Amino acid sequence: MRTACCCVLLALLSACANQSPTDYYTLAAEPEGDAAKALPKGVSVGVGPITLPPMLDRKGIVTHPAGGPQIRVASYDVWAGDLEVSFARVAAERMAQHLNATDVWAAPWDPRLRPEYQLRLFVDKFSGELGGPVTLKLKWVLLADFGKRPIGTWVFQKTDNADTAGYASYVQTLNRLLADFAADAAAKTTDMINGPVIDSAAAEKEPGG
Repeated sequence: MRTACCCVLLALLSACANQSPTDYYTLAAEPEGDAAKALPKGVSVGVGPITLPPMLDRKGIVTHPAGGPQIRVASYDVWAGDLEVSFARVAAERMAQHLNATDVWAAPWDPRLRPEYQLRLFVDKFSGELGGPVTLKLKWVLLADFGKRPIGTWVFQKTDNADTAGYASYVQTLNRLLADFAADAAAKTTDMINGPVIDSAAAEKEPGG
């Protein structure tokens, strides 16, 4: 009996020793160049909340081969934190770089200190193939008056190819796509904030009415 137990214990120890190590990844905001746009002084912008597809709500990194219904969830290549939180944080950091602004916040924020303008993001796809095409597709809404009034809605979609078949390259591609979205969102947000604000009630009135 003792010999059998020892054999089982040795087998378990051997299995643990041969188990692949877990690699952790995170989205990151790399330093950008000079800001292309600028916000008026005193204006605050919030990025979030973010709504991600349910299939991405897990620790293991998800890949999704193009043209098929099957997804793959990595066992030993996982996110170091909550993907939704990381997405909002990196998008906010990237936008702050493009806007040369410090008052850009990622959700969640203190309800007593709500940003004047807020971006709500609804992500349809943030995945792709290892060593192949990777896509970010989302719809986003810009709200004014501390999140009470929508003033613009856009769809962003872009596909980029991962350089290699590894997970590090895959995450780098996701980072590039998120950076491209942030640059586009920063430009559109600044144009809306700096441009003429249309009062919806006044716009509905007939001329001379």
